[in-house]
Amino acid sequence: MHAAPLLDLPHAAVRERGTAATSRAALERLTESEVSGFWIHVDADVLDPAVLPAVDSPEPGGLELDELAELLRPLAHHPKALGLELTIYDPTLDPDRTSAARLATLLEEVLVEQDGPASLGDEAGDTHAMGRP
Repeated sequence: MHAAPLLDLPHAAVRERGTAATSRAALERLTESEVSGFWIHVDADVLDPAVLPAVDSPEPGGLELDELAELLRPLAHHPKALGLELTIYDPTLDPDRTSAARLATLLEEVLVEQDGPASLGDEAGDTHAMGRP
């Protein structure tokens, strides 16, 4: 069995480099390798706990939802992308399911093809829908 390359993108590195540049660099590295495809694994605790508190190991200073969407969208739509998993969400820390709704919106924004710029937010007056205060 051939080991696939692993690309770890901590939120601090993403923030320093910028989401668009990080996404481009990741795609360059992934497409230059001889892998036939890649899997995208995202831990929800990469998000700032002010935006998504329902994780076991919250890390202040994390990404906003729109930043994560911008990072993931080009990766998820690349022809070599095999799938995406979102982990570390803890429903026991989300009694009203606000964090679950935000993650569902994030996945929709990332996975659904759009003709124009992404519309990240404000469903039903929820100004935190994609992480904006």
